[in-house]
Amino acid sequence: MSYKWKYWEIPADISFLNFRVNEPDLKDAYGSSILGDYFQGWQSLYQYCYDVLSGKRTAGLAEIAACERFVYDLNREDLYFDKEEVDFAMLCSNELKHPKGPIAGTPFRLMGWMQFIIGQIYGWFYSSKARETLRGDRRYQKSFIAVARGNSKTVLGAAAIVIQMLTTQNGSPIATTSATVQRQSRIAYEDVAKMLKSASPSIRKRFNVLQNEIRSVSNSGKIIATSSESETLDGLRITFALCDEIHAHKNSKIVDVLSTGLQSSKDPHLMCITTAGVDTQSYGREYMDYAEEVSRNVMENDRLLAVIYQSDKDDDWADESIWEKANPALGHAVSLESLRAAYVEATRNAQAAANFKTKHLNIWVDFSEDSFIEATELYECRESGINISDYKNRECYLGLDLASVSDLSSLVYIFPENDGGITVFQKSYLPEGAVIEAKPSVQDRYYNASKNGELILTPTEVTDFTYIKNDIENAYKDFDIQSLSLDAAAGGLRFAEELTEEYGYEPIAVKQGFGLSESAVLLQSLVKSKKFKYDSNLLEWCFINAVSQEGQYGDIKVIRPKNDLTKKIDICVAALIGLSNTILQENKMSVYEHQDIRFL
Repeated sequence: MSYKWKYWEIPADISFLNFRVNEPDLKDAYGSSILGDYFQGWQSLYQYCYDVLSGKRTAGLAEIAACERFVYDLNREDLYFDKEEVDFAMLCSNELKHPKGPIAGTPFRLMGWMQFIIGQIYGWFYSSKARETLRGDRRYQKSFIAVARGNSKTVLGAAAIVIQMLTTQNGSPIATTSATVQRQSRIAYEDVAKMLKSASPSIRKRFNVLQNEIRSVSNSGKIIATSSESETLDGLRITFALCDEIHAHKNSKIVDVLSTGLQSSKDPHLMCITTAGVDTQSYGREYMDYAEEVSRNVMENDRLLAVIYQSDKDDDWADESIWEKANPALGHAVSLESLRAAYVEATRNAQAAANFKTKHLNIWVDFSEDSFIEATELYECRESGINISDYKNRECYLGLDLASVSDLSSLVYIFPENDGGITVFQKSYLPEGAVIEAKPSVQDRYYNASKNGELILTPTEVTDFTYIKNDIENAYKDFDIQSLSLDAAAGGLRFAEELTEEYGYEPIAVKQGFGLSESAVLLQSLVKSKKFKYDSNLLEWCFINAVSQEGQYGDIKVIRPKNDLTKKIDICVAALIGLSNTILQENKMSVYEHQDIRFL
């Protein structure tokens, strides 16, 4: 089958993944056929990816990205996929029994989506061609799993704890089930306890299940339940941590403490599992956004496995055919009839609808603001590999949005194309101190952008505009600059005067706010029609963060989210400023025509 990749560059021919066609007679140790749903073996990971990428399984974009990443990684020389380790991990889990529900006490068989996760956690290792300090280590130290309620995610985490305790090389290993409250952490702990009490004799004899801890006889380890309500997290040397329902975490406290406890163990793992919630400013939402970007090859984190099951933003939530995206256990742990009943209940009012979307479609619900640019439409415009050096001597419009301390100063280069579209490059600037003060996920974004040349970190307390002046000077040398547009506020007027005094350039002042409405509408149109080319993670982030506000005359202005000031939009604003001078003749003027101009 020929496949067109979306996020990771993988072979067009993915037929090698299709074991149902390639080896239709294949059976596992229990006699289950590869043609069925419960074949237990490493081949299931290949088959699962084939089903997702070929469209046999109705999958969301985040799940597709995770499968592309797996296939891409199969060709990496610094990694190897240990199939025997995968089979052994599955064998360990298969010796357990279901802890609850109508199938309690029956042999535990991993569903395809579970095998996709367990197989990657325990199957990926760094090869002899990796960096010396990584060779032979398990690749994934963390995983983020988001899936709708009822898909047995906590049971999956419980099984992973048992696998870790049976395979770890650490002496006296500690595994913990953790949550914001002790009651929630006990749910996963009780699942582990029940699974071990009913396990096969070969597994059961290795553990002593007590009321408040489970002791691992063979290696003097133990499994305990912890929460932010207790002091038991501090000082633990942890080999595996299951952090349940991340959506309820207001901050990173528990994850940070667990991460510290993992640092002194060999091949540790922190598994975070969750369903979406309603607090879009929570740490859980922040972590999920970050994990999705890792999965989509936007953010780089080779030690994090991110697998997210959710319906896509433009899906009709009343359409039964998309429910499978968030419910990989549909037809098994989750019944279609139960979802239908939940949907009928959800049509009563907005609150019930929000509950259905969060719990059963795994969507974070926030009705407060409208996105300026649809993320999925923007992703389709991205063209990997384009380079500004290929645009030498081309007609170019510059847009500049200045800031001094915590916001980005952004310079955008806009190149008109023959088809009526544009190609956009950007360079942003930020004081190093602002990065240090940013929250961890934003820090990672900034450091990655700096490494990729998208962001210049100035060794000053405020942004050093000298760097920007130098880049503008180089732009005038390299390209056919038609105009340099900026906002006269935020020091823009003084900056413009300095540019003219030092270089002879005459920047154009542009009205901000609703004054950029026509630019905003044009930019939305360019993205929708796929006539907006770019290749920048930082640009993508700013565009997705931007929200629109409608004025009384139907015009719009682009603003940052009111409830999260850490989400920057400066590159988007700079693009609108630069774009305005290709269309808004009435809104542009030399700063020297009005020395006191201040357009906000």
